[in-house]
Amino acid sequence: MTNIGPTPPSGTRVRDISALVAATCLLLSGAFLRPVPVQGQTALKVMDWNIHHGLDTGGANNLDRVVTWIVTVNPQIVSLNEVEKENGYNNNADEPAVLVSALESRTGSPWYQCFAQRNGATRGQGNLILSRIRIESCQSQLLSAMRSVARATVLVNNVMVAVFSTHLDDASASTRATQVAEITTAAAAAPAERLLMGDFNASPGAAELELLRTGWDDAWAVAAAAGTAVSYPGNAAGNTRNSRIDQIWRFKAGARLVLQSAQVYDTGTISDHRPVSATYAVTNSQTSPPPVPLNVRVVGR
Repeated sequence: MTNIGPTPPSGTRVRDISALVAATCLLLSGAFLRPVPVQGQTALKVMDWNIHHGLDTGGANNLDRVVTWIVTVNPQIVSLNEVEKENGYNNNADEPAVLVSALESRTGSPWYQCFAQRNGATRGQGNLILSRIRIESCQSQLLSAMRSVARATVLVNNVMVAVFSTHLDDASASTRATQVAEITTAAAAAPAERLLMGDFNASPGAAELELLRTGWDDAWAVAAAAGTAVSYPGNAAGNTRNSRIDQIWRFKAGARLVLQSAQVYDTGTISDHRPVSATYAVTNSQTSPPPVPLNVRVVGR
């Protein structure tokens, strides 16, 4: 298995190191948002990040630093985009396997994966779902213009949740609209509790995402309206690249996932994108869904 040991810091790595130190300090001080426990609920924290082929912005292996941030943010489920499997990057590494191995080593618990290569081959770039919760099923759907979506189902608090990870076309709004239609049509057969994460290469208000806006909730927008959206200084809009193109959506017809908070993290030059997370309360079928809690602790605003 490919070694992903840490690379010694150089001039271009100072910001990365500072970001990791800041993350550690935030974690120790309790500054990351914590879900508010309510009887009958289980908190589900998810995270999405485009990891830039497993390379930082200087072209060096970033996988160890990606793992460090995942462990720091501490989600149960992670969606990663631009993940390479034996595709020439990082000494032809099987990046999904490398990430799973490193996460298991760091956390001391099993991790499960669901990978969707973008044109259906066994090797190449794709979207990866990583989960600390056992994956009940894993499917790969091919989209137009050589794109894909990974779909995993997990059981949380006795509720089946379908999680999707995708990366839409970067060149054409009409192609992105077609891909959104393909995803939402296929998702209709999934359990009602659905989360769609990924790099959409468009802002949430873009015309090509209209089909999502009519049937799904944008986590950051909902959290911002509730006062539970947190970012870092200088990024009040929650941008993940040049704008807010990396997003987490919840299917509106699902009644068992209630958003508590969302957060965007400053990860420096580890990738050309920044990760976003969302925390949901999952209520089981014997408990009525609660309103969004008013006592969520908010920091950094």
